[in-house]
Amino acid sequence: VDVITKFTQQNPIFNRDLHLVGTSSSAAFVAMLAARLAEKPQPQVHIVGVMLISGVVSPIDIYRGAVHMADVRNLLPKEELSLWKRSKLKLLACFRISKMTADLQQCDTQIGECNSNGPGKPPISAFCNQAVGTCDSATLNPMKEKSISYYDVRVPSGQEETKYVLKSWTIDTFLNDQEIQQELGVSKKWEASNDEVYNAYNKYTTYNTTYFVTSLLDKGLKVLVMNGDQDYITNSVGAETWVLNLNGADKYGERLRGVPRTPVEFGGVELGMMRALAYSNQARLAFIEVTNAGHIIPLYKPLELQQGFYAYLSGDLWKSD
Repeated sequence: VDVITKFTQQNPIFNRDLHLVGTSSSAAFVAMLAARLAEKPQPQVHIVGVMLISGVVSPIDIYRGAVHMADVRNLLPKEELSLWKRSKLKLLACFRISKMTADLQQCDTQIGECNSNGPGKPPISAFCNQAVGTCDSATLNPMKEKSISYYDVRVPSGQEETKYVLKSWTIDTFLNDQEIQQELGVSKKWEASNDEVYNAYNKYTTYNTTYFVTSLLDKGLKVLVMNGDQDYITNSVGAETWVLNLNGADKYGERLRGVPRTPVEFGGVELGMMRALAYSNQARLAFIEVTNAGHIIPLYKPLELQQGFYAYLSGDLWKSD
């Protein structure tokens, strides 16, 4: 908060219609940051909205959505068996789903303990860490065992890039080049990921940050939630369930539930299926299930996402034709 406040004070040109964007695990932190920036009666930072991409704000909804997705999409693989064994196989698959559902009860209990300080209050890290282990074991381990990617359920683990439209290459060599580092004014080795940072933040996956999103809506800000329909780890089923149950100064979710899902297109190409609604307090809420997209949405729909981002910034996303 202090860093952004100081930056905008020193660079006032950037303190106009500020939007924050969070992807994956950072989505929840962006919601918290935005809420803190907006909570003062006369905020020093002119924040107007957040965009949450492939995020986890209500963890139990995401975990429940994962089990639902595994069930209705038949993600648990069926081995090559003779005809007389297929009935037994079907029973086995049902047992697996039933076990996942049963394990969610403990997952739900531990998420409650993680958040037992109350909405908007600090999480209890020891309970949160325990909940992450329980909930991930219940929902992710069955996918790992069958080598199904939980970033894109259409492919085996590690093969997500075969579905990418935007092809990317590793940038290790470029960012570790001595001349490049000299220009950037850095000297440390660049690494694609940092396990220490990941482990420090991962335990808060089960921290429910719904309170912060609701507070943003109560202050009349824009909130756009976006998840891919092929993503399992931050699935659109759970995300939409959460959005449609948001409740604050207005019944945001209930009212949005009454809005039919409609295709949102840019240049004749579909980004996804959307529900969007503006409220009397100037708040605007939208949920987009991005079609044919896994966890890292920009790599699947780069052009469409860019146009969707522009529509979010301008507010056109909430304007009917």
